[in-house]
Amino acid sequence: MRMEKEQIQIEHLLPDYFSGEISKENRLKVDNWRNLSAGNEKLFREMSTVWKSGAILGQMEQFNPKDALLKVDKRLALYNKPSSVWQKLQKIAAVLLIPLLVYSGFLTISQFKESKLASGETTWQEVKTGTGMVSELTLPDGTQVWLNSETTLRYPLNFGKIREVNLTGEACFDVKKDEKHPFVVTTGTINVEVLGTSFNVANYANENQTEVVLLSGKVKLFTGEYGNKKEVGFLSPNQQALFKPSTKELFVNNVSVEKYTAWKDGVLMFADDPMDEVTRKLSRWFNVEFVLESEELRDYVYRATFKDETLPQILDLLKISAPIEYTRIPRETLPDGNYSKEKIIIRKKRM
Repeated sequence: MRMEKEQIQIEHLLPDYFSGEISKENRLKVDNWRNLSAGNEKLFREMSTVWKSGAILGQMEQFNPKDALLKVDKRLALYNKPSSVWQKLQKIAAVLLIPLLVYSGFLTISQFKESKLASGETTWQEVKTGTGMVSELTLPDGTQVWLNSETTLRYPLNFGKIREVNLTGEACFDVKKDEKHPFVVTTGTINVEVLGTSFNVANYANENQTEVVLLSGKVKLFTGEYGNKKEVGFLSPNQQALFKPSTKELFVNNVSVEKYTAWKDGVLMFADDPMDEVTRKLSRWFNVEFVLESEELRDYVYRATFKDETLPQILDLLKISAPIEYTRIPRETLPDGNYSKEKIIIRKKRM
């Protein structure tokens, strides 16, 4: 009963949190609640999406997203039996997001049509995911794409002879087979060409590598423009290609593909991964910053699978597996009024 009461209290604090009108004390309550569990963080992200949707609707007409969240919640309570916060959230999202999708689709297509009529050039759609969020979409050719945290995907509204998309971040593709129209993913470093297959590409701007993992089918790897491409290799199922742009080196390994695609199902999977790889993924998952105090820590390896564990639970499990300790430094108010990321400092345990 107490937990339910606290959940309701947090739920009513979120509109003020998103609008920036929340007190420092209540902001801390929400931040602490977010860190209690992965489920709480997921709820927060979904509510954030609803809030941002309301902000866009506000550009269309007089619309107050703060009032909308509370009014829709009350309206649902009147006509439905009591349900979990998560169930209510899904219903609220449905009420608010349907008109948003209609609006954003019209706005984007209109802008692109005007651009095309004016210049005659190919026009592109751009989709972005925020920190800690995973999105799914269907491309114009029927290809399914899952976008990981902090990812940008650009694609044309209408594919030509080549179905080309541009990726920064990480995405998993299930490509609709079409032998007459190759599907190409460009990354700015190494590029991927397929006809119809499933694969994962990770290409974050702040990392000195591009990774391609093949689930099924066959992919061709190349550099340069498609019309003047230089083939550098092929992948078969259960293989990983790791390209280092700084040295132009390409490494191909046999891997268990499950750990590279588990993220799209809300699972973090590590299989003999070094500490810096573990903290890199946790950083995106929980929107925190990690600092490793010594190079020796990078040699520690971990094998684990996480789904609903909180960040503190994961950190404590890491402590059990290796002689480490950690310090958590909470978010701080920045000069511009925003908040810094929580910082986790990991050091070797003093014996």
